[in-house]
Amino acid sequence: MSKKIDKLSAQIEDLTKKMKSQMPRIKKEIRIYEQKAAMGTLTKNPKVSPQFN
Repeated sequence: MSKKIDKLSAQIEDLTKKMKSQMPRIKKEIRIYEQKAAMGTLTKNPKVSPQFN
């Protein structure tokens, strides 16, 4: 049981580190989206594209 908890703790810690490293990029994307929304320059009819290749 302890090994499972240790594995889960390690996975959670790894995910937390990955999330922290991605936050600046995500914040920038959100800022750009909000600026475009405020200016009204968002694409009204975006193209549908596959999310997975």
